[in-house]
Amino acid sequence: MKPWQKSTYVSEEKTEEEKQEVIRGEVKIEPKIEKEEKPEKRYICELCGASFSYPHQLRNHTLGHLRQEERRAEAKLKLLREQMKNIS
Repeated sequence: MKPWQKSTYVSEEKTEEEKQEVIRGEVKIEPKIEKEEKPEKRYICELCGASFSYPHQLRNHTLGHLRQEERRAEAKLKLLREQMKNIS
């Protein structure tokens, strides 16, 4: 059964009073837990302007830029080699 579906199953971990409340259909509403504030995004990518909260996020993002540049360079090199073969 999915968590959002109503269940009549009574857990063994509950007290007798809690079991009776479940059987009677009484619902206890838990107080809402407020989310913690997100940290300030102070690490900014110099290449694209993306901002991050933690330095490791910026490092991983920057590595993505480097991989893109490597792929572009490999593609240009491959194209240049093909052009050189056609000239000969």
